[in-house]
Amino acid sequence: MKMERPADDVAVAIETKITAPITWTLQSKFKIQDIRDNQHEEVLTLIKHHYFREEPMCKSIKLLKDSASVSGYLDLIRIWLKDTTSLIAISAKSGRIIGVAITRINSFLYKSNTYSRVQIFTGEALEAMMRLKGALVKQANIYESTGHDTYLCIYVICVHPSYKNKGIEKGLLDACSRAATNMKISLLAGIFTSNNDQSIARKMEYSILTQIPYKHWIIDNNVVFDDTEIENYSAAFMILLKT
Repeated sequence: MKMERPADDVAVAIETKITAPITWTLQSKFKIQDIRDNQHEEVLTLIKHHYFREEPMCKSIKLLKDSASVSGYLDLIRIWLKDTTSLIAISAKSGRIIGVAITRINSFLYKSNTYSRVQIFTGEALEAMMRLKGALVKQANIYESTGHDTYLCIYVICVHPSYKNKGIEKGLLDACSRAATNMKISLLAGIFTSNNDQSIARKMEYSILTQIPYKHWIIDNNVVFDDTEIENYSAAFMILLKT
């Protein structure tokens, strides 16, 4: 005799299926999926411990020594996470979050591009970084130069150092592309600040729209980012136009 499942169990099963994150990439060592609300703090911890320490601009300007900038940057990322488009890479072995792509939909109509708006950021280090990124975006004039009024912006790509060069960065960018297609968005863009990320983006057919060499970013006769290491030559605003 077939046993009927209790109505409450059926409801829970249906809700779980509806709210389950989409898995965009499934490989033997990791998977890439949407972020759930209860994973935000783990994502922020990963970014604080590794992106803030290792990303060329953060490292050069000693972001972690500026507590106001650290708090301000984390608060900004919390806002981006609310857009619900960001993706995470999860280790198949440990179940831990080992990578993240923080993304957000920007549109001309709602003027949602953080870098293009005039804002006052908390902390000197954060303000300095956002001034350079804002200049890149302003120079790009992306809406006019591409003819698109909406794009998916990649704000942060972060992978745990133990998992670098294992295909996770590429996997995250590829998943962002497929997520954009799913949302019927044909234009992706991001500011890539390391040579490694720029190389991966180029291999995935991103092109440079604007670029600022770090040694050319001078304020009050001082090079602001004077220790980004020789291989990290510039910050680049790169786009991928999907046909």
